[in-house]
Amino acid sequence: MKLDKNRQFEYNLNKIPYKHPRLDYYELTYTAVDNSRIYTEVMVPKGETRGIFVEIPDYKVFPKDYLNLGRYAILDYAVASLHVRGQAGQSENRQAASIYFPFLNNQNEELYYNFVYQDVIDLIAVLKKEFPELEVNVLAIGQGASAGLVAAAVTKDIANLFISNAQNIDFSIIFKENADVGVYEAIRDYNRNYPEKEDYMLSRLNEIDILNYAKEVEAKVYYGYSHLNVRTPEKCQDKLLSLLTNKEIIHYRKFEHEVLQEHFFDEFVLRKLGE
Repeated sequence: MKLDKNRQFEYNLNKIPYKHPRLDYYELTYTAVDNSRIYTEVMVPKGETRGIFVEIPDYKVFPKDYLNLGRYAILDYAVASLHVRGQAGQSENRQAASIYFPFLNNQNEELYYNFVYQDVIDLIAVLKKEFPELEVNVLAIGQGASAGLVAAAVTKDIANLFISNAQNIDFSIIFKENADVGVYEAIRDYNRNYPEKEDYMLSRLNEIDILNYAKEVEAKVYYGYSHLNVRTPEKCQDKLLSLLTNKEIIHYRKFEHEVLQEHFFDEFVLRKLGE
C-alpha cells in the first residue's frame, strides 16, 4: 500500500457546545482510504495558540479524556486526539481482523498498520488545512509513536515528534530472537500455524516496518526510552535511533513501558514546551 500525503477525502469539523473557559471543543470525523469513519477530538485555545499537538494512543489504550487533554491549554497549545481505528475509542475499522491482528492476515491482504499510518497522514492534512498557521507536533507511545514517525516522514509537516518506546521495528529480530511475545504474540501464533510461510511472513511484516521511513524524518525527535521489561527489543530501538539525524534521547532506565506511558514522559514534554 502506497501512503499518500495528498489523498482527497471528505471530513467534518464540528464545534461542540462545551463550556470550557479557555478552549473551544470540536469533533473531527473523516473518511479513511477504506471508507472507515475516523474520529478525532480537537481542543483549541480561545486566545493565542502556539501550536497543535497530535496525540496517538498506544495499542488498545483509551485516548485521554476531556480533562487530561485540557492540559495543553496551560501553555496555549491546541490538541487533536486521534482514536485509532478499531481499538479503544470511536473510530471504526472496516478491515477484516484475523486472529493474527494487528500484524497479519490469513490471506494476502493489505496490512492493518498501513491503514493506521494513512489515517495519521490524513489527520495531518486536515489540521494543516484548518489551522495552517499552527506548527504541528506529535505526542505518542508504542504503536502511536510508529504511526507518528511514518506520518512525519511522508508529510514533512510535523515539526517535533515527542515519542517513546516505538514498536514495529525490525520484525526479523523480534521473531528470530523470540521477542514475539506480548503485543507481538500474534506473529508467533502465525508461525506456529504456518511454519512453511516464515519468509512470506517476514516479507509482509517488512511492509509496516518503520525502519523503512526513519531516514526520511526531518522533524526533531525527542525519544523517551524505557529500559525495563521492554516490549520492542532494545537492539531494534537502537537501530531506529541510529537512523534519526535530529534527536534527543531521554533514558528512563528503571521504568517500564506502562509507567512511562502514564506519567513521566508527558511531564518532560510539558517542561520542554515551557522553556
